[in-house]
Amino acid sequence: MKVLYIYPKPQEQQAGLERVNIRNRELLEQSMAEVKTFEVPLTTKVQTFIGLLEGYCGGIRYKRVKEIFSILDEEPVDVVFLWSSKSGKLAKKIANRFHQIKIVTFFHNVEIQYGEEELKIAPSLKNRFINLVVRSNERHAVENSNSLITMNQRDNMLLKRYYNRTADLILPLGMSDVYLKSISPDRFNNPNIMLKLIFVGSAFFANIDGLEWLLQNVFSKLSNVELLIIGKNMDKHFTQSYDDARNARVKVSGYVEDLEEVYEQCHIVISPIFHGGGMKTKTAEAMMYGCPIIGSKEAFEGYDVDYNQIGAQCNTAKEFIDAINRMRTSEVLIQCARYARNIFLRKYETNALSDKMSYFLSSMV
Repeated sequence: MKVLYIYPKPQEQQAGLERVNIRNRELLEQSMAEVKTFEVPLTTKVQTFIGLLEGYCGGIRYKRVKEIFSILDEEPVDVVFLWSSKSGKLAKKIANRFHQIKIVTFFHNVEIQYGEEELKIAPSLKNRFINLVVRSNERHAVENSNSLITMNQRDNMLLKRYYNRTADLILPLGMSDVYLKSISPDRFNNPNIMLKLIFVGSAFFANIDGLEWLLQNVFSKLSNVELLIIGKNMDKHFTQSYDDARNARVKVSGYVEDLEEVYEQCHIVISPIFHGGGMKTKTAEAMMYGCPIIGSKEAFEGYDVDYNQIGAQCNTAKEFIDAINRMRTSEVLIQCARYARNIFLRKYETNALSDKMSYFLSSMV
């Protein structure tokens, strides 16, 4: 079987979407298929806007469609694997011209639902326009794909709700293991003196909304606790004019390339996410680095874990406060860290998911 995997070229500062795209490429390459890739080049803001006017998302433009058609004309493939439901217009173009090719579309989330949530918080004209193009693409993806993949059952149910179609494969989020150390008890010294929390994530609407809620409703009621906020453009949002960010107990940094040392210096990963879709990449990343996690229902969506063993699932201010105070002992933190690391290796490391992708592709022959 020959597969063409189409996905955007990863940026140097990789967010969750890029990490999942790379994971999917690795899974395809581990399968028995012969895999070719087409990386959609990075675009400027002007080029992205032109693409949107043409009805495309994710860096796709009419020029790129012609390049993809040339590849498919010269080297026919059995399957085109599209990185996102935002590529639906491309799926339609391929389906109309290459009738023998089977199209697989991967859903990072169900965009129509995700867009509705975003517009509730950030209803700008720009977001409304982008949302219209994204929704059109997603419908084309559903109508023109032979197979659909979601990351969790929640998104599968949303597909049924919005499009009356279900996923052909549920493939949880995962990533390659780059943490080659054992869990050291020294990482969790003195949590009763100063408990160190960390939030990792870029400055997009759901992360900002969750952090502002945490600072106002939870962090202000805690003592002997430090919070480190790290992520692309977080330092631009939480400026010195932001009251809570002036607090000496809150430190804010922008993008950090190597997070290993950062994770090793914290006691708990905190994840108060209340909006979004798909699965949260940073949850898997925290598990990989052996970090206890206190997160919301949305932060754990799609993950099959024991919340009490990994940390806690919390959805109210009182639940977050109680969980943070409960975990102020080294013994509890070490147990949670070891559980997080072990469950990652068993269920969410790339190799643990390769059989699912291989079986799925073989069933398409």
